[in-house]
Amino acid sequence: MGDIGYSPVGKGVRNRRKRRKQSTGLARYDQDGFPEKRLFRDKIAGQLGAPIDGWVPEVIYRYAALTPEWLVVDWAIMIDVYRVEADGEVTRRRVERIDICHSEIHVHVFRQSDDPGDDQGRKTVLTSISAGDEVIVSRAYDEQLALLFADWQLRVERWIDG
Repeated sequence: MGDIGYSPVGKGVRNRRKRRKQSTGLARYDQDGFPEKRLFRDKIAGQLGAPIDGWVPEVIYRYAALTPEWLVVDWAIMIDVYRVEADGEVTRRRVERIDICHSEIHVHVFRQSDDPGDDQGRKTVLTSISAGDEVIVSRAYDEQLALLFADWQLRVERWIDG
């Protein structure tokens, strides 16, 4: 399948077309098709670092791992920001979401200037996935989580500048 890494600062843009897999007639990847009794599900949230321009960055990720193999077969990784207004109200915004659905691994990128109600942003397909691609999906989860932790600050700054 090749590299499916995403970099918000250029590398991903020039390689996007190479990573896209054309329709092969293979069965679609169905992240909801695994027996629930074999899935371990978790959702984790935590602050990423100090506030940037008044916004507190946080990471939220959820996953479902197929047991006993411990392959992550369904997942989403999000960067959100929030700030507490003078009146005590909390304003929360999306920065980025990397997830799988519709037989794709893709990223949704948002900008501060976007409509706060937009939950799709600018979508970029990283790769197509098919039935039987559980190892690829699990590996992509590990890769994307590592990339996010390595450059989350750049992603938040891009959102602020947008």
